[in-house]
Amino acid sequence: KKELADATAQYKKKIRAQQVDLQANETLIADLQAQNRQQKEVASNMEANADRVKAELENKLKALEQELGTEKGRKNNLASLLGESKGNIDTLDQRNKELQHQVESLESSEKAVEYQLDVTKKELADA
Repeated sequence: KKELADATAQYKKKIRAQQVDLQANETLIADLQAQNRQQKEVASNMEANADRVKAELENKLKALEQELGTEKGRKNNLASLLGESKGNIDTLDQRNKELQHQVESLESSEKAVEYQLDVTKKELADA
């Protein structure tokens, strides 16, 4: 009987030790599950933040691409205006040369008329 009581006590002792180990393991599992939930929440928040930053950067990129397109259009416009201005300058230069030639021709004619007038006045004075 004593052996049976000793064996029963020993098994009860082992059962209590295993229950304590089981309780410790259950506490550890609960702690790990809580950490896992917390890490998932942090990861989810980081993912949401990354998605928000990505969307902001994509919007900024689109705005910059649009601005670049606008600037390219302005550059093309300015190049066109510059070409047109050069054409106008060339036309004005040519017209200026023509007018200068006409002025020189008129000055030459004026000198000839003045000379002829002087000759005629002299002839009239001598007559």
